[in-house]
Amino acid sequence: MSENNNHDAGDQARMEEEERWTRLVEKIQEGQCTAFVGPGILRSSAYSKQKIAADWAEEFDYPLEEEPTLPQVAQYLAVTIDAMFPKDRIKKKFAAAKEHDFGGEDPYEFLANQPFRYYIDCYYDNFLYDALKKHPFRADGVKRDFARWDQRLQDEVSEFGIDFEPHENAGQTALFHMFGYADNPASLVVTQHDYLAFLENVSRDNSSKVIPPIIEYALTKTYLLFLGFNLFDLDLLILLQALDQRIKKNPNWGFRPHISVQFVNMPTGDETKEQSVEKYLRKYFGMLDISVCWGTCDSFIKKIRDLQRAVKNA
Repeated sequence: MSENNNHDAGDQARMEEEERWTRLVEKIQEGQCTAFVGPGILRSSAYSKQKIAADWAEEFDYPLEEEPTLPQVAQYLAVTIDAMFPKDRIKKKFAAAKEHDFGGEDPYEFLANQPFRYYIDCYYDNFLYDALKKHPFRADGVKRDFARWDQRLQDEVSEFGIDFEPHENAGQTALFHMFGYADNPASLVVTQHDYLAFLENVSRDNSSKVIPPIIEYALTKTYLLFLGFNLFDLDLLILLQALDQRIKKNPNWGFRPHISVQFVNMPTGDETKEQSVEKYLRKYFGMLDISVCWGTCDSFIKKIRDLQRAVKNA
């Protein structure tokens, strides 16, 4: 390829990237974007999956991998001690969890200030919930629920009542804990077996009891933003796989959701590598329209802020 062709291809890629950012900001401002919040948004390693897994592996003499993941160690503890043991430990871990020093803008505060009507929390803490509840403009309050991925959870009462419709009422806010939350240990998806059961049940055609209708609406009718995930994070791969399977099994949806993903700990500035990652994701999840927001959570927030100011001042 000639130098001019390389230059033209680079310009085209940059134009496409700017168009994606502009489209994302438009959807956020219109209240037509759903935020998936991953564990990578945490700046403190004290509550990270890696830290918890390492602590448990040392405390309980985990005999297998040198650097095991949390699902691996949790599975070991569930088998050797008790099925609820790792989940009760998660509850205890997050019971008094506080985030004081973010070293910059609080990412939860940023998310709470955006006109999102649907939030999908993909970690076990209450940081996002607490940030949302602080804001008076969410006049009708914040309602939260969790995926009924285990049949034993399906009889639990949901906070999402029949009159709760965030897409119709901007004052309503839905917070959905996709993998459960620490206040309800039974809801937590922690072990390897939990993740397998989650994927099986969420991917089924008749999973309306697993994912409530208003969250189904958010998944199928809004622009999806994944913030704070690692490229090969089990949570992200499970989520995208489940969404891909639901689209394949439900062609009558008539909607191919556009997904923007912000990765943490990913090198940026290498266009070849960036294009390879996007190509990989699009090929792996063929039914999903995926683009990548390169950079850290801080740089992502700054980019959104700058674009919002530009729109406001235009």
